[in-house]
Amino acid sequence: MSAPVNVEHPRTAATGAATWLEVRDGSSTGEVLYSGTLEPGASQEFTSTRLWARLGGAANVDVTLNGKPVPMPAGTYDAVFDSSGFHRPGG
Repeated sequence: MSAPVNVEHPRTAATGAATWLEVRDGSSTGEVLYSGTLEPGASQEFTSTRLWARLGGAANVDVTLNGKPVPMPAGTYDAVFDSSGFHRPGG
């Protein structure tokens, strides 16, 4: 069963900064599902059993995994989203 992952940019002025985002299916070498700048108010939704993402300014995005908010630590880093939640590879 696929785990839908919704990545949505904050809609508030306090945190509403454009954020660079790349999302791939499965791993860092998987098919590119999205690559670009997520502007304030914009959102992207992905469905897969495992997603790999590189986030620039991660604190500027609201991430929902299976309908539940995922706290995103500040910084620029790689992340994996799967049925057990959010992980930072190697961390």
